[in-house]
Amino acid sequence: MNYPAKLAVLISVTVGIFLTGCSNSSRPRTYPVTGTVTLHGKTLAGAAITFVPTADEGEAASAITDSEGKYALTTWKAGDGARPGEYRVKLSKQEQTTVDPAKMVKNLSIEEEQKIYVESKKPRPPAKSLIPSKYQDEQTSGLIHKVEQKPTTFDIKIE
Repeated sequence: MNYPAKLAVLISVTVGIFLTGCSNSSRPRTYPVTGTVTLHGKTLAGAAITFVPTADEGEAASAITDSEGKYALTTWKAGDGARPGEYRVKLSKQEQTTVDPAKMVKNLSIEEEQKIYVESKKPRPPAKSLIPSKYQDEQTSGLIHKVEQKPTTFDIKIE
């Protein structure tokens, strides 16, 4: 066998071993969980949702709501859902700060750059939460959902 043929066989065997080692077959089955999050009757975009299993074993599942407040849980790969069982649910959403483009300076002197650098080293205040604090902890949120061995929907209404 010539060198290129040996190299091709070696690469094929290596890739085959690698792909076999990365197989998902040993993971427990998950089931889709979707829903919509609303705050005071309005959909809530950009909220982080975490489903924490009530049992000692199991994996948490999470999602971020889209622009319409909709989510699809993920455990291992995007949108795969959660393992069957009971979950406590927590949410978080922080206020996003934006920079006014009109206030941005494009040409700065060295002194101005240094002043901005020094000011940027000062600690910023924590982001303001847009969700009542009780919902940020799965123990106090009061939100519980049972994932069944079929697709389920869990809409979350925060007042």
